[in-house]
Amino acid sequence: NLKIVLEEFLCSPLRKNSIIPIVFAIKRPRKVINHLSDMEFISFFIFPTLAGEKYEFQENSVVGNASLIQKNSLALATRLSGYPTDLEYNDMHYIGLGAVGSKIALHFAKAGILPKSLIDPDLSLPHNNIRNGLINLFGLKIDKLESDIKLMYHDDPITHNIAKFPETILNVLENNKNLFSNKSSFIIDSTASFGVENLLVKKLDPASARYARVELAEKGNIGFLRVDGASKNPRMDDLMIEVYSQALHDKKLSEWLIENKESRTQYSDLDEIYLGLNCSSDTLIMPDDKVSLHGAAASVGLRSVLHNKIENGFIQISHLTDKIGLQTNTKIYEIEPVLEVQCDNQPQWQ
Repeated sequence: NLKIVLEEFLCSPLRKNSIIPIVFAIKRPRKVINHLSDMEFISFFIFPTLAGEKYEFQENSVVGNASLIQKNSLALATRLSGYPTDLEYNDMHYIGLGAVGSKIALHFAKAGILPKSLIDPDLSLPHNNIRNGLINLFGLKIDKLESDIKLMYHDDPITHNIAKFPETILNVLENNKNLFSNKSSFIIDSTASFGVENLLVKKLDPASARYARVELAEKGNIGFLRVDGASKNPRMDDLMIEVYSQALHDKKLSEWLIENKESRTQYSDLDEIYLGLNCSSDTLIMPDDKVSLHGAAASVGLRSVLHNKIENGFIQISHLTDKIGLQTNTKIYEIEPVLEVQCDNQPQWQ
């Protein structure tokens, strides 16, 4: 009985001067307010009473209230985030843990969807902390993200399964040829590097992981999310052309492309690469709240692709203006597979 258990606990030489935690689990007729089930837990402490030379459990022992705090679990995080718990979530591979990539990885990790792999060779420099989702100093970004996830989930053994590659994506692909071989997994590329995009478009075959790319443009006022189609049709470069074609109907996109063209012929403070901005520079002017907003929008868009099992190509374009308050506008496009035609005289061309 409970009294015997308590007395044995008190008699242990390792338990001297210890308090005794007690938790009663009471099943209620229905779900309890502020609880996850119909079980209500009432917890308190009993403080041992010194009787002679030993501590004893006595009727006059002091009893105090206690809080019962449940540690995080992946299932709890998924439930609290409102993610469907009956879905089997895809493996997520992150390339680039800069200002955008770190935030997206954290959004999914906080929903119980841990990274399958982290790819980034960079150290965190002091200025990176201005916009990065990680607070770090002179350590590898991938190590800091892994550490934060372990802390979030109390070093759960499952958090030790995250593969880390402090290397360039070129070296990773050369040394780990099957890393992206699971067709149901996702690659999240936030590098804003055309070189990375071009490499992955060439290396990923139709049976490989789906490829998603997140970019910012126009000083952080435009955010792009592109996800290639199942079996790599449409491909990422097809989606890039589709983004450019939308400028015929989207005034803000048109203005950005014209300004971008003009800026390339002049000296500029912006380190602009292809569609997106590289946020790692300490000369780039962009507030963290803009980066965070676009990172959250990309996370929501990716979640929509996962939950709705969208197999077409997917484009999400987010506009924001902050001249007076905040105004936002997001446009979604599903791009069906394109018709591929081979050239007779040059079969490698399509």
